[in-house]
Amino acid sequence: MWRPRRANHAIVDAVGKVAAAHGVSRASIALARLHRQPVVPAPLVGANSTQQIDDAIASLDVEFNDANVNSLIAPYTPLLRRPGRLRRSDDERDPRPRPGMPLT
Repeated sequence: MWRPRRANHAIVDAVGKVAAAHGVSRASIALARLHRQPVVPAPLVGANSTQQIDDAIASLDVEFNDANVNSLIAPYTPLLRRPGRLRRSDDERDPRPRPGMPLT
């Protein structure tokens, strides 16, 4: 089961503070942050509700200043993968053949 890292809580809190300051949802702030990135020409938005569409539209009107952006970036820490952590042990391996695996 996936459990959020403590560092993620700091990011969620920072997004919440900026969202409250702008009077929009956290989703709108996250999308607005993507709009500001030069390497993301257009974020792909898949919506399951009208609220998600409203959040995406509201993100277009959010204007960030450098302090807002810095407060969103500051709590971020990269996730380091530990070798073998995501692998199964030998006795738990799936017995089904995988592509490129020789059949015995």
